[in-house]
Amino acid sequence: MRTIKFRAWDRTNKRFWSHFSVSSAHGSIWFRGLKKEDWELMQFTGLIDKNGKEIYEGDIVKGNRVGIIIYSDEHAGFYTFFKRRDLIDNIFPEYLEVIGNIYENPELLSE
Repeated sequence: MRTIKFRAWDRTNKRFWSHFSVSSAHGSIWFRGLKKEDWELMQFTGLIDKNGKEIYEGDIVKGNRVGIIIYSDEHAGFYTFFKRRDLIDNIFPEYLEVIGNIYENPELLSE
């Protein structure tokens, strides 16, 4: 069974939060007093990279190529998305290494 957990990117303070509680009262979600548009929630894939690091949505990973971890509604799962839009591979975590994320290290995608 996959562990369900999240991390949140705080757009205001430019940092990640991994230990937090999310409450939804009256259909809206609040996080540490911030409005929904102030943070981005990313789900844990349930996978660990070759170095033992947890892999989340938005992580930049390196295998044979550099890619981004995304969730695909169409395929109901997590995938590694590479620069060529026609190339979406299934995740094989034993070959991947998390080297950053799209918020703190966007420059890694230009390599």
